[in-house]
Amino acid sequence: MLIPVLIISSLVHIYSISYMSNDPQIKIISSISCFNCKKKPRPALKPFTNKRYYSSIPKLENKNFFEWLRGLTDGEGSFMLLKKSDSYAFKFQIHLHIDDIKVLHYIQSTLGIGKVYINGSAARFVATSLKDIAVIIDIFSKYSLNTTKMLNFLDFKKAYVIYTSSKLKTPEINKQVEEIRIGMNSLRLDFSMPAVYKVHITPYWLLGFVEGEGSFCMRKNFTLIFNIAQSSKDLVLMEAIRDFFNNLGSTIDNEQPLGDAARLSHHINSMVYLTINRLDYIAKVLIPFFDGLTWQSKKKLDYCDWKTILKLRDLGLHYTEEGIKLINTILSQMNNNRLSTKRSKLVIDRALLDSNINKLLEGPSNFEVKEDGRILIKSLNKYYSNHVKIRVELLDESGDIIRPFDSMADCVKYLNVTSMTVSKRLQGKPFLFNNKLVSLKKLL
Repeated sequence: MLIPVLIISSLVHIYSISYMSNDPQIKIISSISCFNCKKKPRPALKPFTNKRYYSSIPKLENKNFFEWLRGLTDGEGSFMLLKKSDSYAFKFQIHLHIDDIKVLHYIQSTLGIGKVYINGSAARFVATSLKDIAVIIDIFSKYSLNTTKMLNFLDFKKAYVIYTSSKLKTPEINKQVEEIRIGMNSLRLDFSMPAVYKVHITPYWLLGFVEGEGSFCMRKNFTLIFNIAQSSKDLVLMEAIRDFFNNLGSTIDNEQPLGDAARLSHHINSMVYLTINRLDYIAKVLIPFFDGLTWQSKKKLDYCDWKTILKLRDLGLHYTEEGIKLINTILSQMNNNRLSTKRSKLVIDRALLDSNINKLLEGPSNFEVKEDGRILIKSLNKYYSNHVKIRVELLDESGDIIRPFDSMADCVKYLNVTSMTVSKRLQGKPFLFNNKLVSLKKLL
């Protein structure tokens, strides 16, 4: 029976190919399937080409995605060359806390490459195959990084081109790759950026960078603070971010100028901190800016809680026992306290907390504006003091901020001198501190 079936099946194929060769519109399926098994033929493997793989990804919001991705990579990504006896492996990864594993799966599904791994409290998106690495190189060749990680990427790309230029991994090729490897990441000594380097900040790049490096917190005196910390090697970038935020503020029509709300400070640990703590800027510029973007990580929860504290503060509820209790409860769930791996974590009923917050926000304000314009704090039965506070900045010889102080008292304590000495030095005359020539600047 098999022999006749095979003969007839072959004749049908020959006849159908010959008969329908000039008509590409018609597919002969039913007549042939009667004589063939149901097993589908294995598709031919596509040859590897170094094309722009991101062009095959759906176009919907792709630009925003890639801007966000390069921002997150500037914060949490890494490019590595791994030596394995007489060969090398290429590895790109984004490292996050396990609570943000959904972010990594989002990246994996959008790019269509890589894998997601879990190791204890850490989760990583990893791309290692040469084909996946080609995609990564293609992406960051178009969407350039802003931090000094750009140098690692350029070396990573150079090594990839050398290593894949020949199937035969000669000692000369391995030597060239090794010379590149020993100058990357923690082994890098030269951080000079290429001549073509130019900081390019977009809203979604900034969002991705903030989701990796930013923080939303509050000081003990109920001062809301947004900050970003980065190595001093990326000072040029931090200055560009400061200018970006200040330019946002300069477009707001306001009696008080908001174009200098973002400020940089330099610390002795070779870190640069960007800080924004002006409430008018936070309310009128920063929050509308971030509200207009689509967050991906758990940092959105910190941002939302931070906004809630501002709402409570605007109503003067931080002067009430109930308001203080709610704010402290919110703070106990923010930032590192939010992590599922946090030991001795305070477990609360979030639904009940949100209900209590909404109830308090829907109630009356704790401020009462009198006819003469003065503001009464009802819970304290005293008037709100709106005296101008003096802030102090410690500057280096170039005029860059070494450290800001919210009051003269903080400056006195830090310099370990008398208040009279600080008052005299506020006139701008340089003095020695920690064997460096510095000066003080007074701000209202």
